[in-house]
Amino acid sequence: MRERNQVHKMQNIKKRWMGLTAVLLLCMTAAGCGSSGGAVNVTTAKVKTDSALSETAYTGTVKARSMQEITADVSGKVASVEVKEGQNVRAGDVLFRLDETEYELQAKQAEAVLSAAQVALSSARSSQSADAAVIPARTASADAHANYDRMKQLYDAGGISEADFEAARSKMETADAQLAAAQISQNSASDNAAAQVESARAAYELAAQRLADCTVKAPIDGQVSQIKIESGSVVSAQTAAMTVVDNSSLKVAVEVLEKDVKRIAEGMEAQVTVQSLGQTCKASVHEIAPSADEQTGMFQVTVVFDPADSGVLSGMAADVRLTDRNAGADGTGAAALYVPEKSIVKEDGKSFVYVVGDGRVSKREVRTGLRKNQYIEVEDGLAEGDEVVVQAGGDLEDGARVAVIKS
Repeated sequence: MRERNQVHKMQNIKKRWMGLTAVLLLCMTAAGCGSSGGAVNVTTAKVKTDSALSETAYTGTVKARSMQEITADVSGKVASVEVKEGQNVRAGDVLFRLDETEYELQAKQAEAVLSAAQVALSSARSSQSADAAVIPARTASADAHANYDRMKQLYDAGGISEADFEAARSKMETADAQLAAAQISQNSASDNAAAQVESARAAYELAAQRLADCTVKAPIDGQVSQIKIESGSVVSAQTAAMTVVDNSSLKVAVEVLEKDVKRIAEGMEAQVTVQSLGQTCKASVHEIAPSADEQTGMFQVTVVFDPADSGVLSGMAADVRLTDRNAGADGTGAAALYVPEKSIVKEDGKSFVYVVGDGRVSKREVRTGLRKNQYIEVEDGLAEGDEVVVQAGGDLEDGARVAVIKS
């Protein structure tokens, strides 16, 4: 019993010494971490350069820059489809044909009407040249004028009565009116015939165009896709029958945040990586939307590229990476400056960092920009190579002495 009590007593003494030792070690560690000869221990990081956009990938879908939905301009039954999906075609190649029977009859009928109108116009102009309707009226008018002149001489000499003289005048005026009416009628007949010819010609040209529209041709070079018709099916005018896609030049549209779009400019270099092929192509920014989408607040940016091979097709998923617009012409010009986000101190709505130099820190105001990963861009206030405090073992103030324990 006594032996057990002694063992228990020795264990308690040992525990007390271990606890005291731990407290002493903790105090020593705390004192060592807090300062070094009155200096605040700090960890630091150097200001680094990086492209603000090069590591950011935007995802979009490859589309052809030129793509045409093929429609017929007339309605009808499909007589034949001349192409297959995936077939390459040239502009002007026949894609499909419609039954021409009805349109051919309409064209022949319009042609016959035009021929008849042209004959009528020729006849009217021949009559006009011959003055067939005007000559008798012109003769009657001349006779009436001669009679009036004789009767006027007799009237002035007192040889006839006033009633006889007025009758001669009335006859002359009537003959003149009949001559004018004959001339108008003759000209009108010619004008009407000419108008009929123009109307018939327009109707014929329309019918001929409708007949030609029964043969539908490719408007561009490209590849046929999405064929929606077959022989015997009926199509309506302006209904999509198939699509021709020009895959020789492609584009990708991506959505970019407002804070990022200010760094993008038309003509900026880009890279497009087609996910399924692992193929990367050089690209350039072609268009930037002038305003953000009302629902998402994002700006659409479109890049264009020429695929390295024919394996890249419209509809494939792709990643787009943009090169910072601040880079020089050789790609190595001014780049964005970044510091760890933890180094930024916020006071009264302003941003500050503590810059280390000669064993002391200077408190410096900075203007921050974009965030990327755990870093934040510094647009003004720092230079490449500056060393900033990331963490401190105590409170810092401008001019405080520091000891760098890790950088």
